[in-house]
Amino acid sequence: MFFSKFQKKSVKKSVPALVFDFGSSAVKVLLCVYTPGGVEVLDGQKLKYPQDSFNSEERIIEGSINVQLMEVKKNLLARNEGIFPKVAVVGLGGLNVNGFTSVINYRRANADKKITEIEFKNILKRVEDRADQIMRKMINWETGTDENIRLINSEVLKLMVNGYETESPVGTVGEKLTFEVYNSYTHRENLDTVLGAVKTLGLDVVSATATCYTVLRTVRDIVGENGSGVLIDIGAKGSEVGVIDRGRILGHSSFEVAGDAFTNSIAEDLSFDTEQAEMAKLGYSSGKLSNAQMKDVREVVASDCKVLFSGVELVLKEFPGLEEIPAKFFLIGGGSLLPGVSSLWQSASVSDETAPVEFQGELLEPKKLTGYIDKTGKLNSPADIPVLALALDSFDLI
Repeated sequence: MFFSKFQKKSVKKSVPALVFDFGSSAVKVLLCVYTPGGVEVLDGQKLKYPQDSFNSEERIIEGSINVQLMEVKKNLLARNEGIFPKVAVVGLGGLNVNGFTSVINYRRANADKKITEIEFKNILKRVEDRADQIMRKMINWETGTDENIRLINSEVLKLMVNGYETESPVGTVGEKLTFEVYNSYTHRENLDTVLGAVKTLGLDVVSATATCYTVLRTVRDIVGENGSGVLIDIGAKGSEVGVIDRGRILGHSSFEVAGDAFTNSIAEDLSFDTEQAEMAKLGYSSGKLSNAQMKDVREVVASDCKVLFSGVELVLKEFPGLEEIPAKFFLIGGGSLLPGVSSLWQSASVSDETAPVEFQGELLEPKKLTGYIDKTGKLNSPADIPVLALALDSFDLI
């Protein structure tokens, strides 16, 4: 079922809600209150998935996180007396979450007849089915199958009648309707498990979406109506690359080079176990290692940064609908805080089919976002951007 700007509403009173950002290794939860003036962030908590919560195919096992999520909810409500959320916003990110925008044309047989609400609903259904076919064909080409995927959300981004953009075509005439449609997908088991876990908390899910998409909407506001940019979300098990081209969200894709890859390389190259390697990585990020250790870890990180850069470059060169790689890059996620990651995009370049592109990279921080009040005083890192963007993007849905 489509969500579009035709269905949005305005917040008329204070509504408490829990916002969940399910990543590849943890879920972040914010307790928010939606008011007519914006979003108030009251509290938050991060929950790392238990080690036994994944099966052999890296899918979250049904029921494996329910107890832990209930404990998170109890903690948040205990610290914020008198706040009782009944609704939830759910975002999914990390590996195996992909979304793309398709352009679909529909021609009416009776161009001179006014479009009714019933006809428009029928047109939307046909466009929705066509967009789904396009996405599944793309996923099948990349993975060899589309049988185990499920639609997360679908949204009409733009609608034109005979070349003229419109908010709603109902009551107008015209032959050609052009839709820009965004669809996102993930593995069926993960989506069912996540939504089921949230519903066991007694919450009504008002929005489920790909987290990267909500951040892309935020980045689009930053680059401007006709601006372009690339979003890189470096998580634990995977990184996501999202693209905006001349004001249009093209979509996002993921690949398996992220924070855990840095940890594994440190462990292998320096003969550490996984726990020691993770501590060394964190110590390197905070500058708390000895000079000799800093040098050793820096060399490993520099090598993996090149692998990460190559992965992003490959994704961009093969990105559907992208003719020219944007120069502006925005980095978010915990992995973006590693020294050397952000600086890599400030000094690197890549040649596409037209000319070399000199990258301009920056860490995207919460202070760049508007429309919220952070009463926790703790939302200050690029790692906080995904869950915060989810909260802000859902303002019109509560």
